[in-house]
Amino acid sequence: MCRTARLAAEGALALAMALGPARALAMDPPPGKKSAPPQTVLTVVPTASGGDRIVRCLPDGTSVPVAGATAAADDAEAFAEDVPALEARLVGVSQAVQAGETLFFAERNRVRRIGPDQRVATAATAEGFVTALAVSPRDGTVVFSSQSAKGAWLVQRINPAGQVEVIVGPASSRAAFAHLPHPLRNRVNSLAFTPAGDLLVAENGTPGKAGQGSIHRLRAGGPGGPAWLPLVRIAGGGARPPSATPSLGHQVDLDAPGSLAGAPDGGCYFVHCMHRESKGASLLQAYGQQVCRLEVSGRITALAGGLEETKGDPGTWTPQTWLPLASGSDITQLRVLPDGSLIAVLETGKQVPVPPAKTSGLAPAVPWV
Repeated sequence: MCRTARLAAEGALALAMALGPARALAMDPPPGKKSAPPQTVLTVVPTASGGDRIVRCLPDGTSVPVAGATAAADDAEAFAEDVPALEARLVGVSQAVQAGETLFFAERNRVRRIGPDQRVATAATAEGFVTALAVSPRDGTVVFSSQSAKGAWLVQRINPAGQVEVIVGPASSRAAFAHLPHPLRNRVNSLAFTPAGDLLVAENGTPGKAGQGSIHRLRAGGPGGPAWLPLVRIAGGGARPPSATPSLGHQVDLDAPGSLAGAPDGGCYFVHCMHRESKGASLLQAYGQQVCRLEVSGRITALAGGLEETKGDPGTWTPQTWLPLASGSDITQLRVLPDGSLIAVLETGKQVPVPPAKTSGLAPAVPWV
């Protein structure tokens, strides 16, 4: 069974999401900017001494180091500034995004940057661990999520001047963005932008409880108006998990959505990590991951995924294939290729094509874009 599911089985769903999507790095620069070769993936591999190293996985199965020394950092060397990328001693590295020729990555409670000179520096410091990063296709600015010292979940923006602004969070923290509500109660698993510049936020469900996960949209404002419009939930809160039959986003029950990827038509893809447990007449546990498509029409379709169940105590594990893709490895990242096709990246770095959604023939719902 996948590592995310095993951790969920032990009642550590939030930790599972931290060790799942947070261990793979997307690298999709804005159009016209210098980029990595097509269909390459950045991922994090542990070193023998307990540190982290960022490597680029190529389609032929080979990899090239991008940042991180083979030795782990001690307290004196942590967050060293202005060091060559391949000499930096990194610990606790998670997601990364490409903004032009600059690579941003999260290292514990900091957002770090590697510029064109291939040297590492700190771009922003958060109160809690950084859980997600994304770069705007409109202006290349970076947003990230973290938890404040008081327990509130924040989404913050690094503006062109290098200053940090809170765009989702308690009113006292938002300054110029005080018109925004604060509906985020749980961990932010993933952030992504649509081509139009709208920000998508995947919020984790409450650990130990079924469902309650959500996907929100923060729409970019127009000229002369506010920079951002209010945050709106566009998926989650329903009674059943995603399936191959399209359902309205608000009718879908989500546990731990993450690994968001914006689609060319304004919709998005995401990975749904599911954990179900019933202790009635007999113990029933079900875990799995699904790759899902959220259309502009507001409908969600499961494209691929896998499920494992056990009944009784201690029970027998029985693999159940929901959809075309099933694997024993976590899906840690989704990436939309230049031709519009979708690949799922496993924790091993392997890239697996995801089949497109079939036309449902249903009338469109109320669009959310």
